[in-house]
Amino acid sequence: MNSIGMAVVALLRHFGCFCCWELASALKESKERFDSAGVKLIAVGVGTPDKARILAEREVEFYKKLAK
Repeated sequence: MNSIGMAVVALLRHFGCFCCWELASALKESKERFDSAGVKLIAVGVGTPDKARILAEREVEFYKKLAK
């Protein structure tokens, strides 16, 4: 059975961008509120896999939660 839900898609314009690092951190802090409201949080980024890896290592717990 498929269910339709709500989602928020956050664009991280560039993985090396300081503003995007701040946004990722803010999303990480807000994730529990999204979850409790039944809203799926999706982050989409632009950049190389190496830059994504750097951001993911910094925010590894955040991205692990998004993968669930």
